[in-house]
Amino acid sequence: MKQPPAMDDALSKSVLSILKYGPLCLLFNGFWLLDNRQFFDNVWIYKNKSTENMMSGHFVGIKINQSSPLLLAGVLCVLVVIVHIIFSVETLKRAGFTMAAEDLDVDEDLPNFFEALTIGEANRNICENE
Repeated sequence: MKQPPAMDDALSKSVLSILKYGPLCLLFNGFWLLDNRQFFDNVWIYKNKSTENMMSGHFVGIKINQSSPLLLAGVLCVLVVIVHIIFSVETLKRAGFTMAAEDLDVDEDLPNFFEALTIGEANRNICENE
């Protein structure tokens, strides 16, 4: 009989490597929404001919309005992501850009499951299993 492939965390790591950029995309989407001049400023760009393309008015510029904080936060987040991509984790740890100074030590010498339980609880678990 053929054994199924071993389950590992490759799929989870792959999904998490993609999903970590989701909030950044939502941040720029919010900037695009708040920078809509037709909706918030009542500015219309008319076409002279039906063959011309409609201009949206969504241009990144140096103007202070309700969408400026989102643009600033988005640019700062992109810079952090670029620094994280360029420099290795070890270099960032040595420079002090981590949440913890050192890795956590986890005690793996846990007792056997049935030694950690009282006799009554162990018997109850065995009866439930049967």
